[in-house]
Amino acid sequence: MSEENLEKVFDRFYQVDISRTRSITARGSGLGLSLARELAGAVGAEIKLFSTEGVGTEACIILPQSRLESSARSLSPLS
Repeated sequence: MSEENLEKVFDRFYQVDISRTRSITARGSGLGLSLARELAGAVGAEIKLFSTEGVGTEACIILPQSRLESSARSLSPLS
């Protein structure tokens, strides 16, 4: 995916040019990544995309450490 497309894929209804996709029959609505970003943001997570044009694109969701978990670690005698 090009750098230009990486900046736009989180926009609602945005779709990469069909001639650049692997399957001509598989069409989406352009809402998936937009909704995923909103849901991730609602829980304090972040979505990052890594792409090599002509090779593929990888999505990574970074979840926040829960406050309860971090509090338990700070109280643990083994930490």
